[in-house]
Amino acid sequence: MQPSTAPTDARSKATFLLTSPSMTGHLMPVLDLARGLVSRGHRVLVFTAASARPLVEAAGAVLVPYQHYREVKERLEQAEKTAPRWMERWPILQYLRMLWIARGAIVDSTRDFVEELEPVLRRERVDCLVYDFVSFGAGHAAERVGIPAVSVSNVGGVIDDQGLPLLLRTLPLARWVSRVPRLVHRVTDVLLPLRRVRASLGLPPRSDEHAEIFQMNASRELNLVMAPHCLVEGLALRDHQLFAGPSTFDGGPKQPTTELPPLEPGTVLVSTTTVGGDGGLLRRVLEGVAPMGVPVLATTSVNRKVPEGLGPHIRLERFVPHEQVFPQAAAVVTHGGLGTVARALQHGVPMLIIPLFSDQPLNAALAAARGLAYHLPRESSSPEAIRERLETLLKDELLRARLKQVAEELRQLRSRAPALEALEQLALGDSEHKAAEPRMAA
Repeated sequence: MQPSTAPTDARSKATFLLTSPSMTGHLMPVLDLARGLVSRGHRVLVFTAASARPLVEAAGAVLVPYQHYREVKERLEQAEKTAPRWMERWPILQYLRMLWIARGAIVDSTRDFVEELEPVLRRERVDCLVYDFVSFGAGHAAERVGIPAVSVSNVGGVIDDQGLPLLLRTLPLARWVSRVPRLVHRVTDVLLPLRRVRASLGLPPRSDEHAEIFQMNASRELNLVMAPHCLVEGLALRDHQLFAGPSTFDGGPKQPTTELPPLEPGTVLVSTTTVGGDGGLLRRVLEGVAPMGVPVLATTSVNRKVPEGLGPHIRLERFVPHEQVFPQAAAVVTHGGLGTVARALQHGVPMLIIPLFSDQPLNAALAAARGLAYHLPRESSSPEAIRERLETLLKDELLRARLKQVAEELRQLRSRAPALEALEQLALGDSEHKAAEPRMAA
């Protein structure tokens, strides 16, 4: 978050501790907040893996590395190695296997995280804890210490008025889920017995019957959503959720790239790869776009299966600096990660989103429903379909005008720094810092 620097004196400074897994997609929004808080004169600590030191220091914060704690991702990978293989035979058993793996990893992680984080909060006299939504147990530690806790969420972690995260709307039985919310909460508590963990920590039962995992992920004090409110416009949401706009943390070590000359007018940016590959999506996109003859800049990242002989108008790079190329792009074809979607909205760039997994289908559906992007399901993403949708997108002047309006709104929102104002209000508890009004869901 590019902050508006506010003068602070000794009385109005606070100590913030921010925590996140070291995975880039989770850590970067937290570091954006860290950089903003540092610029406003606060003491900022970041509790994460030691490997993140260069990024943490680039944000101007102080790293407090894990001592013994193992991140959930590592626990899940280890549990998957020991999970019964016979459960992979049928889809229903695959879901049960995933639940079995997640149950142990999340429950154990919650206990271990509290055990290691709580002494740090006390020792450092932290005024406010800010935690990524999959830092299970962070809110419990803050509650035991008696300080405010703020969750940092993506769009999938936004909670609707029934207490359910929007990510559940991507499930095959999404329509059924929305009709029986009480049953969903109860079943979730059975599958993930985190209420028992809460009780074992000496914390009182919560006042409502919403599933413990959902309340852990999204703090009731403040769920800070690092995304634009326009993506959820018109949805009925739980209160105490503030949409702070896109986060952009470009600090820290850069990936090696060649020096990019200015893009040719009309260049289409193709960014469809994810960690572990994209299941051939990049190949299909390039096969579909190449016959159009428009200039293309595509990032290959870990992808090695790229068609040959596409033509001189197709440029392939392992990595490109998004902060440099997005302002020049005519459109972007993407898998729909929130970072890419948010940056495209910031710069008013039309998007063709072909989602792969996780929160990407939700991001694609929400953006398309609000006239901010085109959505093409993965199973329909033949080269011919991709070419047809992209040709239509490039001609859509109504969508381009809508994006221009959204980009201006986001520029104004970012200059007001509502997330930093809200965090200061919670940490300092005085009338000098009032939470910003825009995008607080009622």
